[in-house]
Amino acid sequence: MSGVACVWQRKSSKYSPDAIVFSVHPYYDDYEPNNRLGPHCDKLGAAYLLLPFLPPECQSKVENILLALLFNTEDRVSYGNEAVFKPLIKVLRKLEEKGISVETAQGLLQIFFVTRVLLGDNLNGICGFVECFVANFMCRLCNVHRIDMGFLYEENPNLTRTRESYLGDVRANGSARTDEGVSHYVMIPVIPYDSEDTRILSLYSA
Repeated sequence: MSGVACVWQRKSSKYSPDAIVFSVHPYYDDYEPNNRLGPHCDKLGAAYLLLPFLPPECQSKVENILLALLFNTEDRVSYGNEAVFKPLIKVLRKLEEKGISVETAQGLLQIFFVTRVLLGDNLNGICGFVECFVANFMCRLCNVHRIDMGFLYEENPNLTRTRESYLGDVRANGSARTDEGVSHYVMIPVIPYDSEDTRILSLYSA
């Protein structure tokens, strides 16, 4: 069973068998409004909610991609992920724990939405890793130095990032060493999962 399927199975199992539960996928990206030709405009960060339970032909329609959060990208740099994404976290948790009420011909229905996977163009930034591709340790999967990366042709299992090595890098980052590729303490504060569900250290996340 894939990682995403395991998350869905575990999280949906907490609801009663007759509950109506759908998955929802937050998607994050930065963009520059009113500037198609050059980087001369402040960036905005946008988080959307994608609805994977819709038929494939409906999922990519603009009316079915819901804007959930909009902010100045510099605010994320200045105040951190947790502060900026706090409103989104609140919405996701409310959808998961309380759901929404929908009036139907059969009466009032309660529908819940479970956050199953996080998508985005800049996952390094919101997952607590450095965002600069000329950093000494830029890869979220391994601890290979950028100089050695150009000469490494086979995987070195000893350099693969693990949850334990991640926490060690966090501790190092809090003291004298600040170049381990980890820039924040919290892994994916956007998703209210426990650490068992964070699979950002592996390519096999789906």
